[in-house]
Amino acid sequence: MVDLAVLREQGVYRAAVCAEQLLADLTRLGSIDREAENRRRLLKPIFAIGLGAAFLGFPLAFFGAEALFNGEASGVLFCLPMLVGIPTALFAWRVERATARLDLPNYRYELLRKLIPVLQRDMAPDARFGVAVTFRSPVQPRTSVAHPRRANWRIKRFRDGWLDLSGRFLDGTRFRLRLAEDYCDITGRNVNNKERCKPRTKGLRLELRLGVAPRLASALDRTTTMQRRLAVRLPEGVELRTFKIEGSTLVLKAKLVRWVPARMTDQAGPDTPAPAPALPRLSTDGQAEAATAAITALLLSGFQMINACRLTADPPR
Repeated sequence: MVDLAVLREQGVYRAAVCAEQLLADLTRLGSIDREAENRRRLLKPIFAIGLGAAFLGFPLAFFGAEALFNGEASGVLFCLPMLVGIPTALFAWRVERATARLDLPNYRYELLRKLIPVLQRDMAPDARFGVAVTFRSPVQPRTSVAHPRRANWRIKRFRDGWLDLSGRFLDGTRFRLRLAEDYCDITGRNVNNKERCKPRTKGLRLELRLGVAPRLASALDRTTTMQRRLAVRLPEGVELRTFKIEGSTLVLKAKLVRWVPARMTDQAGPDTPAPAPALPRLSTDGQAEAATAAITALLLSGFQMINACRLTADPPR
């Protein structure tokens, strides 16, 4: 079940449930997200109307105050726009800020909606997934360094690790999948001494860990670099970064280059320009499709190597 209080306060969904319950929770997250988007869409014009009424009613309030000082009851009418506009604007602003906490990045739960049925095919019907999804980007950067070519500019690098998914396949292989977005903010002042922030995307990191039997781990450890390269088949735009054995765990790390971090707009300032990636921006469906294809290919590559090593591994004792 979706814990609405935790989702609102921490922006995190955590669960250890079967596939059916997980898909139901993801549907619920989609409904919460749509409700929040619709409510924010309604509250923004209310806030604008209230603020406009307050500003327009401010000069009228002077005439109203003077009329009331002279004992004229009609002065209340002159004060009414400001008296109504200020509370209306404050109410709409506070409710909109609270609702923004439930306005989730769509692609994060959409990715799981596409990925869970793929993984479920090779899992027991009652198998449980351990999942943690974070819907808020980090506030503090991992590093902050001076810009190499611009004086008084800084580069703030962020790593937004937002998915941790684990489970067990039918053959007993345990898996753990982690996703993280890399991006940076280039901040400084332009020639007009105005502060500027230029976001830049750095891709999506994928880390897949497959737990294997010790005899298979030793066989994997004996494989050559060429054998590992031949086993890996990744889509265009996905780069393999790591293929190694850690104890009894096969570790594969890759990077999806064609990826634009879809951070929520309210986390940036109103004057922050949109990202200007070198590659075309993906839609919500495009992001989910690209990540699902990369994860599936990474899984197939790992199992191709494991199945090949089953033939050369030491027989079980």
